[in-house]
Amino acid sequence: MKLNRAAPRDVRVSVIVPTHNRAANLARLVSALAAQDFSGAFEVVIVDDASSDRTAAVIDELAVTGRLSVVSTRLPHNSGPATARNAGVGLAAGELIAFIDDDCVPMAGWLDALVRGFESADVVQGKTIADPALADRIGPFSRTMEVSGENGIYATCNVAYRRSLLAQLGGFDERLRVAEDIDMGIRARRSGARTLFVADAVVAHDVRHAGFAEHLRELRNRTNIPLTVRMHPEARAFFYRGIFFRDYHAAIPVAVAGLVVTCLPQSPASARLAGVALLAPWVRRRFRTLRGSRLRRVAALPALFVYDAADVAVLAIGSARHRALVL
Repeated sequence: MKLNRAAPRDVRVSVIVPTHNRAANLARLVSALAAQDFSGAFEVVIVDDASSDRTAAVIDELAVTGRLSVVSTRLPHNSGPATARNAGVGLAAGELIAFIDDDCVPMAGWLDALVRGFESADVVQGKTIADPALADRIGPFSRTMEVSGENGIYATCNVAYRRSLLAQLGGFDERLRVAEDIDMGIRARRSGARTLFVADAVVAHDVRHAGFAEHLRELRNRTNIPLTVRMHPEARAFFYRGIFFRDYHAAIPVAVAGLVVTCLPQSPASARLAGVALLAPWVRRRFRTLRGSRLRRVAALPALFVYDAADVAVLAIGSARHRALVL
């Protein structure tokens, strides 16, 4: 795809959208951006991360028919969100850079609220909610994002940076396919950047059902999380007891031992009872993370146990590889 510059680029704000194989979402997102209650000029920069669907054609259509200035380019290989966002910053004309994802819809006052935040900050994070229209999809194997306050992660589905700060920091670390937003936020704060959470800058995030097999496949990206911790030891402040990526991960080693004891044919009744007791802390912690009816949550526990055990194992592998313990 050729670089598309649909309008003069005398803008103060650039909204960057990395996208991969979500052609069906783009028109909805651009329509919501066009409906922003924002008096200034802004552009939308869409970076196609080597999609194999109709993304390229949809972007071309939006550039011609849309009401916004749309700048777009296509990466030759699928390189991950950090690379795509850096490419977007390289194309952007704005002095303020807002990031949003292709599975999100901004509310009408989103961009105005973010930009007003720069009166006192260099990094402005907005509020992200699970799309209320899709609430019935929320379950143990659904994907969404919810951010209700400043949590130190600065998720790139709803955050904005001064362009000068991004340049000073050298952009997103392209070695990271996950946690690149955590890395950027930590580096920004370490540099002395002022941060602000703005509750009025609201983005609704899709709720997508992902099957158990898909969840397991995505775990391979977790090996980069210990790398982030090695680079930024202060990231441990976001982890349970500084080690565990999720609080219920702390109960997994004991729970695995309890399951083994419980299932061994030669285990006496007392040992099996003890095994069940070892499983209880994980069940209690994991159960409270789930939504839906009690029956639905109970039914999900066996698959979630396998997933959490695999998650801890993948993190352990990454910990050994990068010499930074995260479980």
